[in-house]
Amino acid sequence: MEGEHLQQAIAGKSDLTEKCPLKYLPPFLFDEHNCEWFDKARPIKWVDPEAHGKYDMVAIGGGAGGLVTCIVARALGAGKVAMIERSLMGGDCLNSGCVPSKAFLKSANVVHTITKQAQKFGVKIDGAVTVDFGAVMARMRKIRADIAEADSPQRMAETFGIDMFLGHAEFTGAN
Repeated sequence: MEGEHLQQAIAGKSDLTEKCPLKYLPPFLFDEHNCEWFDKARPIKWVDPEAHGKYDMVAIGGGAGGLVTCIVARALGAGKVAMIERSLMGGDCLNSGCVPSKAFLKSANVVHTITKQAQKFGVKIDGAVTVDFGAVMARMRKIRADIAEADSPQRMAETFGIDMFLGHAEFTGAN
């Protein structure tokens, strides 16, 4: 789902398309695992905190860099820390890079082991070994959904005391 179809599907359920321009949102397949992932990476019922005064540090982006920077800033004693994410928490690593690619590589490694090394282990395979790409994709989506909790706005706010804002950020002045 993308663009106006996504906007219509979540109308009244989420402010995602109001807070984030459509051009920044990837297309979605809403199956069981992606719904769980989306609920963690971009909670539909998330309410931004009330911003009071100035922050010691603000990170724009909830990817690996923003997450680590905010967590470390709080650990080192920064009083008020905020993060603004316009799309999905976890950035490229969780959503389209590291996590999905490692899930695919593991599946490929299993196929390689079965087809190229089985005899080394005394295993003989009669017949073809086939790959169910739909099942590989479902496994990847489940792994991503399971890991997404670690990068969730709830965890950042509750565990680390970071003010989480879901929406588009822009600089409006010198300070």
